Amino acid sequence: MKTLKKIILASIILLLTISCKKDDLLKATQSGSNNMVAKINGKVWQRKGCFGCLGGGSGISVVYNSNGLSIVAEQNDESQNITINLLLLNISANAKVQLRDSNGNPSTNSVAKIQDYQSNKFYVTTENNIGTVTITKFDPNKKIIAGIFELKAENENSPNDVINITDGWFDIKYN
Repeated sequence: MKTLKKIILASIILLLTISCKKDDLLKATQSGSNNMVAKINGKVWQRKGCFGCLGGGSGISVVYNSNGLSIVAEQNDESQNITINLLLLNISANAKVQLRDSNGNPSTNSVAKIQDYQSNKFYVTTENNIGTVTITKFDPNKKIIAGIFELKAENENSPNDVINITDGWFDIKYN
């Protein structure tokens, strides 16, 4: 009887261990892995560069030129349908860029825009809800840009509705 209780207890512990979903973020890289990772309101959000992939249209699009850097990362699957867009001006190695309101003119300030397609809400950084991006690697020879970010952004139609993005990082190759 004791053996049966031990087997049942071990089975319950094993079942609980296996059924628990891990919310661990991928560890940040700086190798051009084409990843963008963050927690959105505490929920893990991870993208690997792969527009047009089989099984879903998720990925990362990057434009880098003399005006700055634009990163658009989209997750479009059954769990989330959220796009993060970082528009960064005046970037360089080790730059710390503040994200805020662009007042409709993206050449004025760096800004973050988040689209939640499931709830049909559009969030943007503002003077009251800002964020930061720190460039941790900028290698023009290998065409790699990596950085860390965090931000708060408000719903454009309801300023008290704020989305919180923490523990964010990206590691991308650009053309």
